[in-house]
Amino acid sequence: MNSRYFLLGGKKLPKQPILRWNFLAYSEDKIKQAEQRWKEGKFPTIPGDDVEHIPLP
Repeated sequence: MNSRYFLLGGKKLPKQPILRWNFLAYSEDKIKQAEQRWKEGKFPTIPGDDVEHIPLP
């Protein structure tokens, strides 16, 4: 199994972000908008993997 890791460092964020599934934002409204866009298939597909759509958990 392959894995990828992402390490983020730097200055402290200006305020506590909201993290829900693959979405990160500073407001609940932005998260809800992203979730709706995901459900409607409005995010670009990943090159080479445009067959599968993963539903929101």
